[in-house]
Amino acid sequence: MLHHYGWKKIGVAWDNFAIFSDSTQALLYSLGKDNVTTVSAVIRDGSDAAKFLDRLEEEDVRIVFLAVSNLQRVVCQAHSRKRYGAKYVWIIQDATLAAISVEASKASSSTNCTYSDLLDFMESSIGYYPYRKVNGKNSWMTVGGKMNTDVKKTIAHELNRTNINIVSATTYDAVWAMALALNASLPKLPRPIDSFDFFKNDMSEVIVNEFRKVRFTGILGKMVIDENGNSVRPASIQVFRRYGSENYSYEDIALYSFEKNLTWIQSPKEVWSQKGGKVPRDRPLLMEELRTVSSGLFIAYCILAAVCVIFSTAFCVFVCIHREKSVVKYSWPVTNCIIAMGTSVMSIAAILLGIDTNLVPRHVILTTCTASTWLLVWGFTLSYGAVMAKCVGICIFFMRKTIGGKDVRPREVNLLIFVGILLMVDTGMLVGWQISETQDVQRVLAETVINKEEDTIYKYFVYRCASKNATFWLVGFLGIKGVLLLIGTILTWPTCAISHQRGIADSNYIGMSICLATVSSVVGLTLTLVFSDEPQTAYGAAGGCLLIWCLVTVSVIFFPKVITLCHGDDDLTAAVMSPVGSMMGMLHTLGDMGALPGTKIKRQMESQETTVTEET
Repeated sequence: MLHHYGWKKIGVAWDNFAIFSDSTQALLYSLGKDNVTTVSAVIRDGSDAAKFLDRLEEEDVRIVFLAVSNLQRVVCQAHSRKRYGAKYVWIIQDATLAAISVEASKASSSTNCTYSDLLDFMESSIGYYPYRKVNGKNSWMTVGGKMNTDVKKTIAHELNRTNINIVSATTYDAVWAMALALNASLPKLPRPIDSFDFFKNDMSEVIVNEFRKVRFTGILGKMVIDENGNSVRPASIQVFRRYGSENYSYEDIALYSFEKNLTWIQSPKEVWSQKGGKVPRDRPLLMEELRTVSSGLFIAYCILAAVCVIFSTAFCVFVCIHREKSVVKYSWPVTNCIIAMGTSVMSIAAILLGIDTNLVPRHVILTTCTASTWLLVWGFTLSYGAVMAKCVGICIFFMRKTIGGKDVRPREVNLLIFVGILLMVDTGMLVGWQISETQDVQRVLAETVINKEEDTIYKYFVYRCASKNATFWLVGFLGIKGVLLLIGTILTWPTCAISHQRGIADSNYIGMSICLATVSSVVGLTLTLVFSDEPQTAYGAAGGCLLIWCLVTVSVIFFPKVITLCHGDDDLTAAVMSPVGSMMGMLHTLGDMGALPGTKIKRQMESQETTVTEET
């Protein structure tokens, strides 16, 4: 029955009497062989019952086997603790004992629970009953050469009873089993039976071996002795049914025979009709779910990443075509292309970050994890490193002393060297990480949710790329990037304050890009760490911050140049198209240039034309 319903956890309690103890010990042995978890106890009195029920509650045992003569001792305490109902099944060793207990409680005032309470508890309990009922009408020839009905009448007459009970019937069959075993042993005994010696086992071994071979038909039907010496006879597994307030009965749900084992008469839905038609579980239902990134979010970010790559590519093409225009020439065009390249690399990394087992097999995840880490580090260094290099270059251009009466623009090669050094440091650390230890994809338990109403435990798992010293390497990378973000943020304000009136076309937008990078990094990293157990939220935060920064950075550097060229490649147009210039006092700026928007006054230079040259 345990196999049939898939029960692997059961409580077992029995009286300290041989009639119960021996069969229960055999049951515990069989359960141990089948790897069934058991919580067992001997019930001697009410305190033992209370301790047993305490253990059942602690270990959440729902299926309980009882082999006790005084059921009220356990049942009433279990009823008061609400250990009955749809979630619980109580298996009684002999259904007739359950019936006796219920009937006895009807007239007894010593129990601490009512007859109705016992009926509530016993509803849908399961019991064992000999298939050939003791006083049934079916008749057959017994081993003694008499019909079973005649034998029962004889026994009842000798006991001065109308009918015999299960004890009398069992005793009769047991005596016949011993007689048949002794009779079969006589030819095989090493000496006469009257010389039996209790201190020697030579004769007892022969008798026991023959006893295990006994097969006969008694008044309870066919009897077989198994290898453990226990009698095995056809029997029925019955369920307790309650009808109305006080009426009840037992219904056969399965038949047992030595040859065919269990034959089920009723389906699980019929057996447990009083429990909603569902088989009670021996433990809460365990539901495991893998948290992944939704396809909708992944596709949306793929589209944004593609747009960013297209913009970056268009920007590089634009720079190549208009490299001789002052608005492009004097804004370090190669550095701008590196920024665009970095944003493209980061966009691709944002796509790889969203790839999980929802899209590819598990063994592919390790490759995407490694690739996304490399691309993310490189992309950040190329894009933000180049933006920061421009910021430093602008500060040097406007703040250092002039040489020979002329401002000297920093050579672009110096900016590229700065970015190259950062890239070499990152590459060295990535290679060291890759060589020093092996990364692996681990299935990690993210969260456990217990739903008592559904009697279900939900376990949510995520896949993570991990290595032994991953934290050490991540702290190293975050430390370097954090220092760069801090320096860039510090330089943002002086860059905007100094440069809004002069020379380099997109200097006003560099500070905007750096500030956004700092905010995006802090917000994205924080949300990713906080929601590390929720890939959907973590990817939404990390991917969103990456793509927003990439798109904004390319846009604020690319589009102002396009607009400037469309309106005229001069400083006045650049100032008019600059929102940062407007915030910093565009009217004063344009006044210094000799013209105000909306007037017909042409620009008049108050000083000689300043020639800005690059160092060669």
